[in-house]
Amino acid sequence: MMEFHHIGYMVADMDAARDEFTALGFRQDGAEVHDALREVRIAFMRMGGVLIELVCPASPGSPVAPLQKKLKNAPYHMCFRADDLESAQRELFARGYVPVRPPEPAAAFDGARVAFYMHGGIGMVEVLEKSLIKT
Repeated sequence: MMEFHHIGYMVADMDAARDEFTALGFRQDGAEVHDALREVRIAFMRMGGVLIELVCPASPGSPVAPLQKKLKNAPYHMCFRADDLESAQRELFARGYVPVRPPEPAAAFDGARVAFYMHGGIGMVEVLEKSLIKT
């Protein structure tokens, strides 16, 4: 069983995006994190029950840099928490999802594993291992 966690939002300038989301009524939820594996800066913004993950390439060599150049500033994935990452993966495969990145530890979630999948009908989905996370 999976439950919705957040929307991933690609940004070119973390500070400008954070300032604008704050002006719209969001508040930063936790400290900014540098994810060395994915070479991105991450900041979570919250308003009520809505959680947005701001994702900014930390270098031109970041694996998400080409995606950011294409999308500019835009939502680009939905994240779901799963009790069992492997069971969620089997369920997604059965529904036609294709893996983008295998399960890997995520700095933004204290080392809990995340995996990314694509589906032609909705785009990119991230699945987060629920057992190790607090939010």
